Amino acid sequence: MKYIGLIILAAVLGFLAVLVINAVRVKSTARRLGDRKAFASPEKQLEYADRLGRMIRCETVSHKESFDDTEFKKLRDTVKELFPEIHKMCEKLTFSQDCWVYILRGADQSRNIMLMSHHDVVGAEGEWKHPPFCGQVFDGALWGRGAVDTKTPLFAELQACEELIAEGYDFDGINLYIASSNNEEVGGDGMVLATE
Repeated sequence: MKYIGLIILAAVLGFLAVLVINAVRVKSTARRLGDRKAFASPEKQLEYADRLGRMIRCETVSHKESFDDTEFKKLRDTVKELFPEIHKMCEKLTFSQDCWVYILRGADQSRNIMLMSHHDVVGAEGEWKHPPFCGQVFDGALWGRGAVDTKTPLFAELQACEELIAEGYDFDGINLYIASSNNEEVGGDGMVLATE
């Protein structure tokens, strides 16, 4: 029995050694992909950061047991101001307390795309390097609760569609749905109801 344990240990150590050797070898031979390409000018990046920062400053914290619409309404008003083309061209449906679905109808009803996100965040507990809902740039990064999870993806979806609509892009006749839930962080019913 003692030898079986030693054999297993030797096999595990041998396996780990092979993994480490391969990782070092791959790292040393991997080619650099190049510098990261900027897709927008520094001025445009600051403009985007400012617009997204306005969304982050809306403290849309979701709670399982209750819903306070104050900050969610502030976000709805902000989104309406930031994305006027979407609000002109799209139908807007609301599910649960504040799950939105914007619909840009295309000519081909059999072709559909849905972009999904959520605009609720968890509470900002603990210590923060910068105020949790400041929505400001420090050291080249935008700070605030929701900057990663997940107001940035929502902003990117809305901004891209806003710019395409403003350019007259017709989305190739596809029905475009932009959906965002208000209660994803608490396992709520918003997106469930929206996709039924």
